[in-house]
Amino acid sequence: MIRPIARPWIAGIVLAGASFAASERAAVRHSYTVILDAPSTGQMLRAARGKSARKARARDAAASAASLRAAVERSQAPIEAAAAASGAHVVGSVRNVLNAVLVEATAEQACGLGAVPGIRRVVRNRPFKLMLNSASDIVDAAEARQMIGGSDFAGAGVRIAILDTGIDHDHPAFDDPSLAPPAGFPKGRPQDIAFTNNKIIAARSYAHLLNPDDPAASRPDDRTPRDRIGHGTAVAMIAAGKRTASPAGDLEGVAPKAFLGNYKVFGSPDVNEFTNDNAVLAAIDDAVDDGMDILNIGFGAPARFPWDAVGQDCFLSDPALPCDPVASAVQSAAFDFGLVVAAAAGNAGAFGEQHFPTKNTISSPAAAPDAIAVAATVNAR
Repeated sequence: MIRPIARPWIAGIVLAGASFAASERAAVRHSYTVILDAPSTGQMLRAARGKSARKARARDAAASAASLRAAVERSQAPIEAAAAASGAHVVGSVRNVLNAVLVEATAEQACGLGAVPGIRRVVRNRPFKLMLNSASDIVDAAEARQMIGGSDFAGAGVRIAILDTGIDHDHPAFDDPSLAPPAGFPKGRPQDIAFTNNKIIAARSYAHLLNPDDPAASRPDDRTPRDRIGHGTAVAMIAAGKRTASPAGDLEGVAPKAFLGNYKVFGSPDVNEFTNDNAVLAAIDDAVDDGMDILNIGFGAPARFPWDAVGQDCFLSDPALPCDPVASAVQSAAFDFGLVVAAAAGNAGAFGEQHFPTKNTISSPAAAPDAIAVAATVNAR
């Protein structure tokens, strides 16, 4: 008979290793959106107009909201202080389309914040995936330009915010000396103004919201508005690039005389190829502040709930809490501030075994009712 040999030191090592791994996991910081009880600027504008009011006009609503924004900022000050006191890192805030403070925190810190007076919900961020689709010919862009006098008038004076991987400001498609930026532009941090020109009139990066500052839990990334992936540059070209020679022949955007805003919400290849709620919310909020007319959102995440689902729809105790903060923010940008929002419907229609598009596969935030959900029609992309 073989007798087992007791080795309590082995069990001790295993238990110690498990304990160390658990403590390491507990110390990992994640991105959270801290939603406040107090209303956002958009919610206050909507209440002032009344329930029967029609959708706001772009720029007008943003310009009239300065005093309301100040009230939102006052409501955020004690929450930011409480978050910092808990050990969480406050990395930003949004005021217009949602009243929220953006933090990086451990799970324990996030749980503690949920009990702070004035905080309605603490939401861990989701990953959003890029979706590349293009079909200028299918939408008869050339014919549409001719109806307004040709390419020299297509998009004139319109400001298009590209929420994507950034824009290559040195690309010849965005070099148009005939354009003059509107008064008050360019917009962006002082160090990012170098990424603007006559056509790209705003340049902002949110890459810092994708990576924690702790070197042990993150990888270095380019935090400038520069495009390191190419997706955003391609989308900007489709939207508003001027006629440019390419290996495939001459290319021209749908509205070549429009201005562009570069709102970089993705990082670099193999570093941050996904974005998150905090980056997207901050970019939408800034685009409203910057007076953009159109938001182009070329990415999405599975819409797990209807855009207006609240409370028990997603197992929340508060009946007024939104289940999908990003979809709510897009709806606010469109309805409360009058921006036209075009969002990718997604690439998941082929999922399933049937020979027709799978139901319930439209992505968030394209599911918001006042967003234009854009999907492929007859081409393979």
